[in-house]
Amino acid sequence: MKKVSEQMTPADGVFRRPGSGIWQWGIKAPADLRGLYKTQWAHRCSLKTADLRDANGRAAELRAEWLARFAVERAAISSLPIESVTPELRRQLAERIHAVLLAGDEQLRDDPVASQRIAAELHRAIHEGSSRQMTIGGVYVPPEGHTRPVDPLEGHSAETQQVLADLNRSALASAATAQAAQRLRAALPLVQAEAAVLGARVDETTPGIREALKDVLKAQVRARSDIVRRDAGEVVDTPSSQLSVATHQPKVASMTMRALFGKWKTADVRGPDAINACDRALKLFEESLDGAVPPVSDITRGHGADFKGWLVTKINAGAMASKTAHDRLTSVKGLLRYAYEELEVIPKHPWRGLLIKHKTENPRRPWTHGHLQELAALPLFSAYDLPRGKDGWRGGGAAAYWVPLIGLYSGAAVSELCQLRTNDIEFAADGSGLIHITEDDDGQQLKNFEHRRRVVPVHSELVRLGFLDYVKATPPGQLWPDMRFRKGKPGAYFSDWFGTLRKPAPGVELFPDFHSIRHTARSKLTAAGVAVQIQDRLTGHTVQGSAGTRVYTHVETPQLRQAIETISYPGLNLPRVYGL
Repeated sequence: MKKVSEQMTPADGVFRRPGSGIWQWGIKAPADLRGLYKTQWAHRCSLKTADLRDANGRAAELRAEWLARFAVERAAISSLPIESVTPELRRQLAERIHAVLLAGDEQLRDDPVASQRIAAELHRAIHEGSSRQMTIGGVYVPPEGHTRPVDPLEGHSAETQQVLADLNRSALASAATAQAAQRLRAALPLVQAEAAVLGARVDETTPGIREALKDVLKAQVRARSDIVRRDAGEVVDTPSSQLSVATHQPKVASMTMRALFGKWKTADVRGPDAINACDRALKLFEESLDGAVPPVSDITRGHGADFKGWLVTKINAGAMASKTAHDRLTSVKGLLRYAYEELEVIPKHPWRGLLIKHKTENPRRPWTHGHLQELAALPLFSAYDLPRGKDGWRGGGAAAYWVPLIGLYSGAAVSELCQLRTNDIEFAADGSGLIHITEDDDGQQLKNFEHRRRVVPVHSELVRLGFLDYVKATPPGQLWPDMRFRKGKPGAYFSDWFGTLRKPAPGVELFPDFHSIRHTARSKLTAAGVAVQIQDRLTGHTVQGSAGTRVYTHVETPQLRQAIETISYPGLNLPRVYGL
């Protein structure tokens, strides 16, 4: 079983295997790049530390590296093959690679903390296995200059600077040797990566590639020589690497809206609901133009104004809700924003600022004292009388009892709870527990993944009712073994069953829908004075506040536990019926 960390919450991708004290890290391959990797995981590795704070720091660095790698791979996929590497493109590639190497060196010099860490790792690698290395209890101890606190204004320590200077001289020697021996293939991956960033695809058969590789070998020697000169104290400015290869690739501005939609849906991790919603919006746009949709490059603001007016006409005729019309216009705007910001196939976003005012036609109603009494009176909750037959698998067996209660005492969404696995529940020696809401296992998915991935303490009322005992008694795997998923949507069948439970007969409604449970739990947190940022951490909503608050504010487990315990329902007096 996992151990509860009372220090801080693990960063995205950080986890511990059962029985291990060492933190691990992993990152999944984006949907559009999944074919480049053998499994859904792009990378998994040990962080080689039992300290969570240190693990989170290392994970942040790894995440930045892999996001940059994904960007390069995505550029390579979306780039276009060119007929030949022209002299102008050769010059641009060589200049860009020269600039990128100098920029990386400059960034490292501006970050004494990162430089010290790299120097310490290099020192460890160089002296690994040496009888002269210092150890304490068999653990390697780097020199004081690689461990003392870093003062950013003091720059690098002498020890760190020496290690990095030695590394730079070694890199220059390697570049010079490759240049002298004309090892062209060694430069090919770098040329392909930089060409992809510029929007071009090349390989070893592309005419002109040999001359380009020679130029790049020379550029590497120049860059490494400039870096060594910096080590000697010379001032070497970093040139700009913002170059363009647009003149060397075929024009793509004539892309159709359907082709744009095809690229959009595979360019990021998107759920089936988001893809289907965008498809429906695009079909409406096509309908509004009687199928005569112009290419992306020819779509004007006038087209947007006409589409908005067409949707408003449907609202006025009672054929469409204002919220639906707003969502459809927003979806098509999202496609054009993708064409402008990410693909750069149009010079501006033509529909920016176009909106349809809307209202909530069916506002969420909170659960009242009467609703809670109706719930408690059902045999399901008063005697653990689980649904049978068709209702049995639609309600997910034991999920029919536990999922609504966990929702009431956590604010989690129905799909998040229906897809839980036994290893998502963490136990502590004091009898408490944590619910890990993730998409780490096959079949799990989260809407707005970055915010929804979180840890929620198990409310003491759920412990009293026997939830942790239920988890212990359930075989490893799905937390609700009888739960069935529909088209990859974990909560679809369950939501249908819950709709029947709350409306047992025409005209009879015992209590509001499940999503209202989420709103009710959040209202309880607000009424108790829980800070909005902590509410967001618990419920998986986008964290409010400044960028600093959203990124750097770490809410510790005791704070989350204290907040979750403020949720109370005086009208819900349930007896313990599980296991009795």
